[in-house]
Amino acid sequence: MRIDRYLSSDPALRRFREMGLLPGTIIRVVRLAPMGDPMEISVGASLLSLRREQAALITVTAEPTDGK
Repeated sequence: MRIDRYLSSDPALRRFREMGLLPGTIIRVVRLAPMGDPMEISVGASLLSLRREQAALITVTAEPTDGK
């Protein structure tokens, strides 16, 4: 998935932008917690945890798969 834009200026999202979650960045959902919150995503070589309410404020576009 590729980050398109943020739907909020929430301070927590600002921190995520500082850690590299910028528009155009490729991310991948690695896993969900048993109850679905939080989710772990990979950004480059880093793993980050996002709560569903924070993730809902980030719009993404699906990227074509390469068969993996």
